[in-house]
Amino acid sequence: MGGVFRSFLKAAQGLSLMMFLICLLIAPSLAVEEEEDFLPRLIAANIRGTDMTVILEIKEGKRVRTLGGYALWHISAEVVRSFKGEFLPGEKVEYNRTTETEFPPPEKGSRHIVSFVLEEGTLVIPDEGYHFPWSPDLEEKVDALLDPSGAFLDRPAGTSHY
Repeated sequence: MGGVFRSFLKAAQGLSLMMFLICLLIAPSLAVEEEEDFLPRLIAANIRGTDMTVILEIKEGKRVRTLGGYALWHISAEVVRSFKGEFLPGEKVEYNRTTETEFPPPEKGSRHIVSFVLEEGTLVIPDEGYHFPWSPDLEEKVDALLDPSGAFLDRPAGTSHY
């Protein structure tokens, strides 16, 4: 009986080692895939949960003040594209953004996907998770999560982000 048990343990250890090695090979690719999917899904959720989401091109950014470890920026930008809301391409937008003081100033000419809520007629970024650097790839991935009617493709029929 002891010999059978030892053979079983050896086989189990070999199998465990093989499974461990397979997991080491597969896990990084799964993590990258999840990370690549996270930001487009977050932005798509922001579109659903806010009043306006646009791609903006920064025209100017000025630090208004610093308090503790945070900086308040006043940003002037131009709408490149509107995912949701009443802004049209070419419209000028001004808003404030709070960042940690280590964040670099918004670079003139850079593009960002930004979601706003309206508070008493003022554009407000709800939190840091609503302002992201734009890329064509990111825009394409967000578009892939939306269909032309504005409904999320991964949501039940009849539901929408509006």
